[in-house]
Amino acid sequence: MIKNSIIPDNFTYSILINGIKSNNNRKRELLKAINLLEQLQRDTGFQPDEILYNSLIDACVKFGEINKCLSLFEEMKKRNIKASSVTYGILIKAYGKNNDLVKAFKIFDLMKQNKVKINAVTYGCMINACIKNDRLDLAIVLSKKMKEDGIYLNTIVYTTLIKGFSKARNLKEALRIFDEMKDNHRSKPNLITFNCLINACVRSSDMDKAWEIYEEMKQGKYRPDLITFSTLIKGCCRSVDLEQAHSLFMKMLDRRIIPDEAIMNLFLESCFKSLK
Repeated sequence: MIKNSIIPDNFTYSILINGIKSNNNRKRELLKAINLLEQLQRDTGFQPDEILYNSLIDACVKFGEINKCLSLFEEMKKRNIKASSVTYGILIKAYGKNNDLVKAFKIFDLMKQNKVKINAVTYGCMINACIKNDRLDLAIVLSKKMKEDGIYLNTIVYTTLIKGFSKARNLKEALRIFDEMKDNHRSKPNLITFNCLINACVRSSDMDKAWEIYEEMKQGKYRPDLITFSTLIKGCCRSVDLEQAHSLFMKMLDRRIIPDEAIMNLFLESCFKSLK
């Protein structure tokens, strides 16, 4: 395009950035794209819009370029480009990933000050930041505030709460959230939900419940993936049920799901311990 004197626009760069973002091994290309964008701005006066900035900031968060993410946000403000709830949500995600919950809440408060609409996605980012930083108590408070504000809990929020209770080894509350989720016709469980709940069962050493959830998952026509099988195999190894672990391992291979190094090491270690 450049060789043919066709100047890329916001749409061109958004496609490019989103393509880079979808590939986990393209951090170098992201930085290259940002450098090209900066050069284009200097040479032609090109002006990125809010959507492109959001794509750039989100990509920087994904690849751990938190400082670059924040500098892009500052650049937005200097250019008088109004940040949307999407922008603020990405920044909350950035601070959560950077284990800086205080600044995540400052962004949340800044949204209120600037009268930016706080929606389910925003709350989801805040709740996820709390769970990531082991503040389940704050995540619960936020979920209650959502309900008070008349914002329904979506699938992502419910799943994040289940993940939080799993980390806290509170299976009872994880199951309660799961039941509440199923009663909400607008927020049905997905594969990630089931995987999180099975993990909660395994962490609480309740394999009977894990198998029950697994069966419910299959009845719902959800196809088990690597995480499903790995979590169940982990539970079987912990309970020294190597026969069941081997059966699951063979099912994985039959479905052409390639086991990762972690599950192979766990399985081999369990087999070795059983020989002692």
